[in-house]
Amino acid sequence: MVNAEHGSRPFLGTRETLSDNTLGDYVWKNYNQVYELVVPLAAHYTSLAPRNEAGEAFLGIYMKNREEWIITDIAC
Repeated sequence: MVNAEHGSRPFLGTRETLSDNTLGDYVWKNYNQVYELVVPLAAHYTSLAPRNEAGEAFLGIYMKNREEWIITDIAC
């Protein structure tokens, strides 16, 4: 869990797309919500990442700049 002081504060915001394809308000995830997404993703990446001779794992992220990119980056 994230520090209680920061846990409920807004962290990642994504603008919702309305039915007429215009952008609406931002929908925010707080620190605790992001943490809950990052932990299992990090465990999954750790189990899949190929390792070099020194045992180091390397992953590359190729996607648009968006909320999912940040979550993936933190998990790595």
